[in-house]
Amino acid sequence: MMKKYLLLLLLMVAGSAAVSAQCRKGPDPKMWKEIQEFKLKFLSQEMDLSKDQEQKFFDLYNEMSEKKKAIFDEMRTVQNSLDKNKNADDKDYEEASKKLDALRDKDVALNKEYDKKFEKILTKRQIYKMKAAEDKFRHKMQQMRYKGKRHKDASKSKPAKK
Repeated sequence: MMKKYLLLLLLMVAGSAAVSAQCRKGPDPKMWKEIQEFKLKFLSQEMDLSKDQEQKFFDLYNEMSEKKKAIFDEMRTVQNSLDKNKNADDKDYEEASKKLDALRDKDVALNKEYDKKFEKILTKRQIYKMKAAEDKFRHKMQQMRYKGKRHKDASKSKPAKK
């Protein structure tokens, strides 16, 4: 019952964040922090963490998340710079592809590194549940984002009442 309540609350907050983020040039930092906090609570519940494990997990997971965000930001920078380059040639595309491949490899290596660190505080089952819960959370966020976009697009297409 508590899991369903938390998930419902999470989806409501995430949904409002997704809709509001689309109206601006990126997510509101305060809302982003709230989403991250809800994500940690969601992961904790899905993984059945003890109180003793919880804070250690949160610290390690936040550390990993910061590193993953840096990799993702770098990937986005490579993609954006290529997208903005109207005179890009095959060499530019090849170079960008190699950079993106290297960054993906770096992300995989980071996952392996943190799996070993998580093994010191979590069971193998909890590590597996963490990965499954991350996918579940990401999927729910994408659903909320899609619903928010669909709602926004629908409101644009409706004629104004006179």
